[in-house]
Amino acid sequence: QLFEHYNQNASTRLIIDYLGLIKISIQLLGLNI
Repeated sequence: QLFEHYNQNASTRLIIDYLGLIKISIQLLGLNI
């Protein structure tokens, strides 16, 4: 059960990091345009 909680937390953190990369990419594209 503890492992499942850790796995879910890692997945959530991965999603947040992924959204952060997308946000940065959009900002860079906006600056390039």
